[in-house]
Amino acid sequence: MEDFCRDLTDWLHRLLRSSLNPTYLKIVDETHLHRGHSQARRGGHFRAVIVSDVFSGKSLLQRHRLVYQALGSAMGREIHAFSMKVFSPEEFRDHPLNPERQAEPSTSPQCKNS
Repeated sequence: MEDFCRDLTDWLHRLLRSSLNPTYLKIVDETHLHRGHSQARRGGHFRAVIVSDVFSGKSLLQRHRLVYQALGSAMGREIHAFSMKVFSPEEFRDHPLNPERQAEPSTSPQCKNS
């Protein structure tokens, strides 16, 4: 099962990369968290962060539709649940989920008597 999930995650990466040309893509397989769930046998549970120029100027609903369109028939078959956060590159630049985000410089606390 673990190899199947890894293969499915790799397949999802390829599918989304070919359709959305993301500048950042992270997919986490959370299927193991849903063992015992009545629907868990019918596909994987995934969480994704997707950053792409195609999202620029689009509403959240339009962005989600683009992702679901890219996933196609995998939804409901190989994928039972797909949670996503979608950003344009501009939105993602300073977002806390961005691993390349510049951390704010720490400042020294003010002295009490100054």
